[in-house]
Amino acid sequence: MVSKWFLSQSPGGGPGSLRKVHRALALRELSKQPGISRAELAGRLGLSSMAIGRIVRELEDAGLTGETDAAQTSGGRGRPATGLHLRDQGAYVAGAVISAFSQEAHLLNLCGESVASQPVPLANIANGPKTIGLFCDAITELIANSGIAPERVAGAGFAVAANVDTNHGAVAGGGYLGWSAFDLARTAQRALGLPVTVNNIADALLRAEVFAGCASATRAAVLIHCATLLGASYMANDALVCGARFQAGRIGHFPAHATRLVCSCGQSDCLNCTASGWSILNRLDLLASSTYQIDQVQTYSQLTRALVRGGLASNAKDMQDTQKTKRTMREAGGALARGLRFVELSFDPDMIILAGPLAAHDDYFRGVMKGLQASGPSGANIASKLTRSLITPAQAAGITALLDIVFSPSLDLQRLASAQAGRNNKKAPRQV
Repeated sequence: MVSKWFLSQSPGGGPGSLRKVHRALALRELSKQPGISRAELAGRLGLSSMAIGRIVRELEDAGLTGETDAAQTSGGRGRPATGLHLRDQGAYVAGAVISAFSQEAHLLNLCGESVASQPVPLANIANGPKTIGLFCDAITELIANSGIAPERVAGAGFAVAANVDTNHGAVAGGGYLGWSAFDLARTAQRALGLPVTVNNIADALLRAEVFAGCASATRAAVLIHCATLLGASYMANDALVCGARFQAGRIGHFPAHATRLVCSCGQSDCLNCTASGWSILNRLDLLASSTYQIDQVQTYSQLTRALVRGGLASNAKDMQDTQKTKRTMREAGGALARGLRFVELSFDPDMIILAGPLAAHDDYFRGVMKGLQASGPSGANIASKLTRSLITPAQAAGITALLDIVFSPSLDLQRLASAQAGRNNKKAPRQV
């Protein structure tokens, strides 16, 4: 069955557009079910064997699919069914993550695996368009050095720490980076000559988890990105909730309790003041000011990275300071646990996913779990839904590019087919 949402994304209309939708859905099924037979694929999509045969031929001609070894049918009788799989070298996408905490570009193959990567160190990321230009230069260099044919690179995905109009790929507001609004997708498309998709980091991570990760079987899921500051994303029935002004997920500004800190929102009682990396740095007396300052965001992130990796603890004066760091991390996790009660009551998710550098820190995660378990039956229920993400933001950016560009009705299949035909011609033996 083709969803109305997915059909609405297809270009034009009529049978040709519907075939592109079916082709995109077939690619998604092959990604999720490698080895699936033609008959099984037809059954899952509600298509005839003739229609599936045509789609598979198109994908094979473009070098996107191949056949697995024949699998015996149930009961051991009948002709073995030939399985289908995606060819990992059939297409590639770039995935770029831009935050104060992380700036890197990756190339991912058709199976979502990173095959090349490159850090993109930036002294100043406050200028959005300039930052995107530098990233596009790095992606172009990465492709050139990878040995991958440029025509095999289908597009690029950006995951950024900003408020994003996902439908149009435009930055609607700077978020924690302080960017002014600009058309990120168009800026990158002009520089790369490729289709581009853009998400904020929490949305990219959740979309990746729902498609290919721990949330693939959920009806509704919430992801909390725990880094220098806190952000969140929510999906229900495969639909992402972005908000009227693309600012949904501002969990860091949930009211908590009064503190001596002043968040970027101007309040002193929000979760950012009690459960974020920035708040932990303040409580460890590692910052000069208790007021969040946008021009110091990279400093905050560098210190948070060192904190998570143990660099600050290893440089501590004595074991007492190390224990203070661990205790402060657990207390911050406990503060987030109290916020998760509001999240669960508001969204009723099947799963709550913690992502980001703080979520990967065992003391922080223990603090979250202990805080939930100490809050009674409701907390224990939330704890049973809680898990940690294993997908990195760069991987998530690449997976959203696969979803929006390759596993999409708008895929330029002819470009890939031409590249495959050229490759086959090079391999053909000379006629004498």
